[in-house]
Amino acid sequence: MREEKAKLELTLSEVQGENSKLREEIGKVNNTHAELFKELQSVQGQLIAERSRCFKLEVDFIIKLMTIYVLCSL
Repeated sequence: MREEKAKLELTLSEVQGENSKLREEIGKVNNTHAELFKELQSVQGQLIAERSRCFKLEVDFIIKLMTIYVLCSL
């Protein structure tokens, strides 16, 4: 009976140690996830800004082309 109790206590201790390690690992993974999510949001913001800049450049280019066309047809 005592041997069985000792084995169970040892197993319990091992499981608790493993649980502690897993909690630490989960914490690290959650931190990494949070950092990567912030980085993703930043990159998405940069892409939106670049898309807007490209659109403005395209509009400016079309206006200049139209101006040249009008001036050449006079």
